[in-house]
Amino acid sequence: MADGVPLHEPVEEIARRLPYKLACAGGTGSLRYGELADAADRLAARLVAAGVGRDDRVGLFLARGPDLAVGILGVLRAGAAYLPLGIADPPARVAAVIADAAPRCVLVHGPTSARFTGDTMVLDLDASTDEASEAEPVEDSAAAYVVYTSGSTGAPRGVVVEHRNLARHIAWLRAQLPLAPGERLLQMAPVTFDAAMTDFFWPLSAGATVVFLDEGAHLDPRAIVRTLVEQDIVAVRLPPAMLPLLLAEPAFARATSLRYVICGGDRLPSSLARGVREALPGVRLFNRYGPTETAVAVTYHEIDAADVREPGDLPIGFPVDGVDLRVDNGDGIVPLAPGRRGELIVCGASVARGYLGDPDLTARRFVQVDGAGRGYRTGDWVSVDPSGALRFVGRRDEQVQIAGYRVEPGEVRANLLAHQGVVDCVVTATAGVEPALVAYVVPAMPRPSKASLRAFLLDRLPRHMVPGEVVFLSELPTTDRGKPDLAALARRS
Repeated sequence: MADGVPLHEPVEEIARRLPYKLACAGGTGSLRYGELADAADRLAARLVAAGVGRDDRVGLFLARGPDLAVGILGVLRAGAAYLPLGIADPPARVAAVIADAAPRCVLVHGPTSARFTGDTMVLDLDASTDEASEAEPVEDSAAAYVVYTSGSTGAPRGVVVEHRNLARHIAWLRAQLPLAPGERLLQMAPVTFDAAMTDFFWPLSAGATVVFLDEGAHLDPRAIVRTLVEQDIVAVRLPPAMLPLLLAEPAFARATSLRYVICGGDRLPSSLARGVREALPGVRLFNRYGPTETAVAVTYHEIDAADVREPGDLPIGFPVDGVDLRVDNGDGIVPLAPGRRGELIVCGASVARGYLGDPDLTARRFVQVDGAGRGYRTGDWVSVDPSGALRFVGRRDEQVQIAGYRVEPGEVRANLLAHQGVVDCVVTATAGVEPALVAYVVPAMPRPSKASLRAFLLDRLPRHMVPGEVVFLSELPTTDRGKPDLAALARRS
């Protein structure tokens, strides 16, 4: 996928060369590449006829399955940007996103047509049409999608990503982690999560097959393992919080077709990576990092035998093609170098256009960087290890005040993970006038005592950084995106 090529064009080229290869399967059926391209072309014609054009938003209120691929490609072919809407989200959340994004129309189909409510124009994918597309060529500077993330004000905010922001990453993936025509990727992430974008464009631009889980099954470890095994899945992206659940399934070791397992979205402890490598010795395991505002992922780290011997969280790695990373160390924005530490600034091709309808926030978070052009302030604190690899330290906004000291819970967590009796953990602060640290720990067996864990930390950290309370859990509760559910943890303490 060369510079200047919009995201959908490589998929269309595959459809011309390999029309009878299976493009996607699961959910509502299956489509070959030729069928996918034809259906997307017909949808694009309907959208253009409805007045949809460049940078317009088109909502996707679609269940997992081939229709979702048709919707994405058809919207892009029409020159518009797709707006994923969560069919399992509360109606108030969907309404808030639609009110803010103001899509020209919303696409529905059989499983969702009766569930969508609102005044926005609706197009039903199931309606037949013989129209041929008359859409104009799409420039790579056009908006490709708008994904909503949680905002610090409590209201969701839309991130506008252009074709060129993601295209270089997809080309890098296809070159570094090649997929052959017919090989299968398991589509895990909800489409409202930006990680889903590589689940589509990486395999579909290579002639591979996207396999969809049933709606809601991305949280069911048994269903995931069954699909990995029965569908001969070659590639999958998994949130780290899902790994202990999959490792607990005896059948996981039978997923021997897996060649690529990509983790991202949260810290990855070496203990979990070691479990994956032991269960599936032939797999290539990666830890990746990237905010929504920088088109899915900007760094990758391939995990080797030396990594899993070291306690703690694994590195997030090195930048992908087209990405220039800097850190703000308090004295200014400087290039990466071993030993440097600060807020990560992402520059280069992956940096998104900005926040939809919010120029003030865009101006604050997207900045000009000397020698690197436009950059995004991630709010993530990183350090550079002696090899030059990046390590995630924590969020700027996770810092808490404990007994008058500023504490980064991520630093406490990293030290706790160095204990051989800790499989995974989350460290948070209680609310109130005098906040206190609480550690939620998934222990190894035999289970260490709470006192031994606190003593271990007292040997490594100042007393104010040692959690006053330790809570043992069999597993960490997670959100539907696979990240630790801090609200659920707070209810347990």
